[in-house]
Amino acid sequence: MSPAPSASTDSFPTQARYDSEDDELIFTVDAFPADIDDVAVAVGSRRLRIRIGPGSETGGVRYERIVTSPPRRTFTDEREAVYNNGVLTVTVGAAGGRDR
Repeated sequence: MSPAPSASTDSFPTQARYDSEDDELIFTVDAFPADIDDVAVAVGSRRLRIRIGPGSETGGVRYERIVTSPPRRTFTDEREAVYNNGVLTVTVGAAGGRDR
């Protein structure tokens, strides 16, 4: 799967991978030195959005990334976002048909 990036003003080291065994998208961002209050994550059925920056909820964005769900899949309610020591890890379940 190839994540679809949006425009960003800063670059943070980022990794996205799809775990086909567990049907999960795991997205990791090295967001240091951002504070937890500067990180916003939103997940819909087909899109994951990560924003980092002071006032990220109100437009003061330094980084924004939008990732779409894998082909023929939608994101499930199995979602977790963890911010630890400057690293944001977002895990989102995916449901739907499997690639053959």
